[in-house]
Amino acid sequence: MKTALLALALALPAAADDFALPPPPPGPHIDYSADQADFDADHSVLHLSGGVVMKESTITVKGQDLWIDTSRRVGRSDAPLLVEDGFSAVYGDSGEFDLEKHTARLFHTSAGSGDWRIHSREGGLRGDKSAKYASADFTSCNAVPPDYHFHASRVYVVPKKYLFSTNTIFFLGKVPVFYTPIFYKSLDPEPWLKWQFRPG
Repeated sequence: MKTALLALALALPAAADDFALPPPPPGPHIDYSADQADFDADHSVLHLSGGVVMKESTITVKGQDLWIDTSRRVGRSDAPLLVEDGFSAVYGDSGEFDLEKHTARLFHTSAGSGDWRIHSREGGLRGDKSAKYASADFTSCNAVPPDYHFHASRVYVVPKKYLFSTNTIFFLGKVPVFYTPIFYKSLDPEPWLKWQFRPG
């Protein structure tokens, strides 16, 4: 019995050496949790799957299947994911992110800013904490489906400052009512100009 325990104790260090942990990537520290983590040392690729939460200094990524190039500090997901930067959160069916530039690009997105909800073909977070959406529908109506919405070729959001869109059509239900090349809405919770434009 003692011989078996001694053999087991001597084997433990060797077993630990067989599963070397990946070296930490360059740059700010990254924390992550997942049901499973696999690391390809030859290509510096970390694969996280199942209940993934990854946090960097200014960005948090949540999903079920993330692939991260630890040398370039970029990642992607072919499955749904949520990316937050402390000011905005964008959910997409798939997407990619850059931990070095603090940016993300997601596809078939849903997001919110203030009272506004935004659904777009493509959207993402930018390094300056703003967000940009392409081919987007957005509304401040709480009804489902909304009583009114806007459709725009581009929507830009600076949290707690403004929402700005281009080539914008206003819809009542499914009926287009008017077109405007530029639409601007303040998101400042305490604007210096007290009048407000409220569609609906």
